[in-house]
Amino acid sequence: MLTFAITSWDGLVADDYYKRGKEINRVLVRDQYATEHGLVARLDWSVNDGRLDLNIDADDIEMRDPEISLQFLHPTRSGFDHTTLMTQGPNGHYYGVAPQLPKGDWIIQLGTNAWRLNTRTELDSAPLVIHFESLPAT
Repeated sequence: MLTFAITSWDGLVADDYYKRGKEINRVLVRDQYATEHGLVARLDWSVNDGRLDLNIDADDIEMRDPEISLQFLHPTRSGFDHTTLMTQGPNGHYYGVAPQLPKGDWIIQLGTNAWRLNTRTELDSAPLVIHFESLPAT
């Protein structure tokens, strides 16, 4: 049991709860911004070689940044989490390379400092098409 505890450390529990609470509010604002601007995206992911092709559609074309962060978040093992920077190509699509990730359930987050989209997907060895849609306004 000690060997398992030492070799599978997933990080510390956050000890600055006030700071984390402020971060949650900032994330909610980013989600609302994506909803207000009708943001949707499609990610074509060749899982075997890691190639990523991202197309973003928004009501406001000014939401397109030259770089977008794409995060792969494992729901139970933060040690598997990875961030990839997507760069805009001449055709308006964003391109990047994802690492080899273990098969299973993943949360995929896409965003900038102004907006964020996320979805959950089952990762296997086949090419994936992942659709991101902003949450409906409540």
